[in-house]
Amino acid sequence: IQRKPKPVVAPGAAPTAPSGLRRARRLVSRGLGVVWRGVRWLSLWLPGAVLALLVAGMVALWFWSAKPGSLAQTLAWVESITAERADSTGALTASNVQGSLRTGGSVGQLQWTQPNLSVQASGVRLQLGPQMWANALMGRGLHVDALHIDRLHINDQRPPSPTEIPQSLTLPTAITLPWSVNQLDLQGAQTLQISALKGTYRYGRSDTAQTVPDAHRLTLESMHLGDGQYRAQASLGAQAPMPLSLDLQGTAITQVPGGGRMALQASAQARGTLSGPDAALDLSARVQAASDPSSTPTLVAQARVMPWAAQI
Repeated sequence: IQRKPKPVVAPGAAPTAPSGLRRARRLVSRGLGVVWRGVRWLSLWLPGAVLALLVAGMVALWFWSAKPGSLAQTLAWVESITAERADSTGALTASNVQGSLRTGGSVGQLQWTQPNLSVQASGVRLQLGPQMWANALMGRGLHVDALHIDRLHINDQRPPSPTEIPQSLTLPTAITLPWSVNQLDLQGAQTLQISALKGTYRYGRSDTAQTVPDAHRLTLESMHLGDGQYRAQASLGAQAPMPLSLDLQGTAITQVPGGGRMALQASAQARGTLSGPDAALDLSARVQAASDPSSTPTLVAQARVMPWAAQI
């Protein structure tokens, strides 16, 4: 058997096709290995790098929020945003701002305006507790220490419009807000002045007496209207049928024939629902003399109101 002699390649001659192909394969395999190692490195370190950047940003924001000018800067950003969307959101302006975003501060003048509607607050003081932002970031709600307003003026000149029947009134997080207002001026179809307002607003899980998951609660500790002093407790379900419970108590001074003055004790209640066209409220009121209830007549009134029913 005769074997074919191996081809002799002269020095400096080009390699044959099979050896060139093997070399190209080795180069491609080596390049793919480098790329794969790079991808593995990125997959291991990129999430950590992103997380580190987020943590660093949050730490920087936390320290910045404690600076005295952070509250003014935040309100300035809000002013700029609302100025661009004034037709839909209204415009907000603030002046004489002091304090920090972390602990609160004061605002000399805060005003929010829309066409034919203006809300102006003077002497605003906001107190934020040390745990408020931590609770908010952990999903425990927004719990403010105190909000005080020296004077709140609301001018509503909007024309009457059809009232939309409410279906729900939900908020994205739990809220606790103790508040007080020295003077409230309402100007519009009617003018009203109320003073010495103080209370607490809460939003969160409802109690067992209600049939909905969440509820708005308002405790009015004091309110001075005319010659009367009043207090109230109210609860409104956030989801349909929006059950309402309202209790009002107060003492009013009235003029009697002959020029005398008499102190009257008044109480009122409302129970019912506000959601849907069939919503109905049962109202009751009671008025009697404060000094000697047994010697004077007692006025009692009851009514049933369907706020969204068609008027005949």
